[in-house]
Amino acid sequence: MTNSNVKIQTPCNPQSSVSSSANIDHTLLASKPTPVVPRNSKEAKELVVERVRDYIFNRLPEGTPTAEGAASELAISKRTLQRYLNVKQTTFKAILDTTRKSLAHAYLVDGVTNVGELTYRLGFADASSFCRAFKRWYGCSTGKYLSMQIRKDAAERTAVEMNISAETEVTNETVALEAQAAEPALETSAKPIVESSSDMQSAMTEAMNVVANAVV
Repeated sequence: MTNSNVKIQTPCNPQSSVSSSANIDHTLLASKPTPVVPRNSKEAKELVVERVRDYIFNRLPEGTPTAEGAASELAISKRTLQRYLNVKQTTFKAILDTTRKSLAHAYLVDGVTNVGELTYRLGFADASSFCRAFKRWYGCSTGKYLSMQIRKDAAERTAVEMNISAETEVTNETVALEAQAAEPALETSAKPIVESSSDMQSAMTEAMNVVANAVV
């Protein structure tokens, strides 16, 4: 089996020469024990999909996981496993396919663009098998898919920035309108003060005139 540290270039992905740097590490998860599903219990039926998905995730670097292996890992028979999955309206093959699809997306956006590395991590026998599966999932090559994701992320960031800018403008306009609405009230409250000041000035002028007349 191909070592995860070896770069493999194939015609499938024009970016296959890029080295991988994903934070998702199967070697760390390989030691994680899969909880045993209790036989013939309600809990077993409720958790079976999650347990099967965990099993698949942990075993992918070793090759294509099997229903027999999952049943053995969960300490139940293959027939019992199939019955539990039927209750959830799914199959082992469907869970395997959707798990691989989700992981392919996660690895790509996390920086793993080497086709050989992706082939190994997703448990495919060869790069061509992985490329066919990826095109079936997403309708394009890994390189084109990654380019679309980059453009999508850039568009989302732009939309967020525009939304923040629009919210700031609305806030500024609201503040201006509130200040404008408050001006009449301020003028009304200030008017009695001005009138009182004028009356006081008139009274002082009249008093001064009276004093002046008395002196004369």
